[in-house]
Amino acid sequence: MSLKNHFSGLQYDRFARVGSREPIPQNDIRVIQKRCVEVDDDLRWLVALISDTGMRLAEATGLLVEDIRLDPEVPFVSLQSYPWRPLKTKGSKRDIPLG
Repeated sequence: MSLKNHFSGLQYDRFARVGSREPIPQNDIRVIQKRCVEVDDDLRWLVALISDTGMRLAEATGLLVEDIRLDPEVPFVSLQSYPWRPLKTKGSKRDIPLG
């Protein structure tokens, strides 16, 4: 059985009718974060983490407990590559302050 890649040869003009994306308003983010705390389940905490840190979804879901460092004066999340979750770019390896 062979599988055909339906996207092979696809041409995409990045400049054709491309509009700019506006950031989500800060007030909307705060409302979402508040609801995340109220619902208090894993998915909502994930949304809150992403909205607070700017992490990519794959980065946040691949974290280990040890990656969250709460003992330093400024707590932070240490993003690093793992076999189950490589980072998108070399620059993606970083420490994100939580304070």
